[in-house]
Amino acid sequence: MKNRAAFLTGISLFCSFCLLIAGGAVGKWLPSSILAWEILFAEIAAFLLPTIMIILPLRRGEPIQIPVSRKRIRLSVVRISFRFGITVSLLSFLLNLAVLQLIGQDISAINPAAFRGSDIGGHPLLYILAVGVIPAVVEEIYFRGAVLQVMTRYAGTGLSILLSALSFAMIHGSLQNFAGPFLGGIVFGWLAFAYGSIWPAVIAHATNNLFYLFMLWLTDTYSAFGVWSHLPSICMLLLLLFAYLSLRGTEHLLLTGRVPHFVQGQRGAAAVRAIIGNPASIAFLIAFFAKTVFDVI
Repeated sequence: MKNRAAFLTGISLFCSFCLLIAGGAVGKWLPSSILAWEILFAEIAAFLLPTIMIILPLRRGEPIQIPVSRKRIRLSVVRISFRFGITVSLLSFLLNLAVLQLIGQDISAINPAAFRGSDIGGHPLLYILAVGVIPAVVEEIYFRGAVLQVMTRYAGTGLSILLSALSFAMIHGSLQNFAGPFLGGIVFGWLAFAYGSIWPAVIAHATNNLFYLFMLWLTDTYSAFGVWSHLPSICMLLLLLFAYLSLRGTEHLLLTGRVPHFVQGQRGAAAVRAIIGNPASIAFLIAFFAKTVFDVI
């Protein structure tokens, strides 16, 4: 089959999206005492199974190798990944606030999860693993480890980072929470490319998830004290600080020549047709709009 790898990627995205929807539907009926376990198993199934769907059929002829090397992962790499994770978290949080204000929705809608801050306080370690750490690992294995590798074959590095980030945002299944994951996907993709490994992206992604957990716990616990009136200003100041630190680290990487050159792919239109124009990817697009726009699934 022509563009077989792109077709398999589209099928895997569709299956991942359906598994996440099913997991969310089940989670609504579960007591809070076991909800974190359901989230954990749903994340593992929704991203590791689609990864296998890509890798196994391509193991002969077009093998995909997930970049998991730790040779370049030093303290400086952990530091810049953490800074990028905080920057993405703060900017995503502020973007989501802006979107909610634009559409006139209550600010509490910034938390689409089925759990509350009180649940986190009762089982902190479990939620750190189930919502913060494990999802970062399995999602990066899938998106930056498999999906980005396939897309790079067709579209080259730059366009593939954008397309994989778009897929990453869509898999979250929310228009209100679209800009933040899209931005995060770009940053995580660049980190994985710059260091030739998914682990910097995992660190940044886990930092983003843990920040989300902390903000959820903070706003739920102290909402009666008017914490919402101060959070945007505090987050804006922190964003300026961490954005500066992240950009300074990026400048150092570029000046020292540690970032490889982008790989060139097919022409933009041809690459996009190969990746998005196959039946499996179209099914994923239809499922996304069915959920986010028409609310039928």
